[in-house]
Amino acid sequence: MTTHPDHKVPLSSPDRERMSQLYEEVAGRLKEMALITARVLGIPPDATQGVRLTPTDTGPKDSSAQFRYAIVCGTDSCGCYDYEAGLCYEC
Repeated sequence: MTTHPDHKVPLSSPDRERMSQLYEEVAGRLKEMALITARVLGIPPDATQGVRLTPTDTGPKDSSAQFRYAIVCGTDSCGCYDYEAGLCYEC
């Protein structure tokens, strides 16, 4: 079923409670990943302006795409983590 973007459906109390729990778990794990990435790359933790998980397709469109994930951005740079390669790098 496709809905119009303006059509909003409220969650039941149990679903809303579970979504809140999942949100908190994801936010906490993402913050932990950001702290590791910042530490490895020498980005001061107090300089971080935001934490986000943004998949970026870096592979050719006709192959199995590789993805990188921007984890933390400081005042001068962002730190990314490549899950498949196990590498942190400035991006």
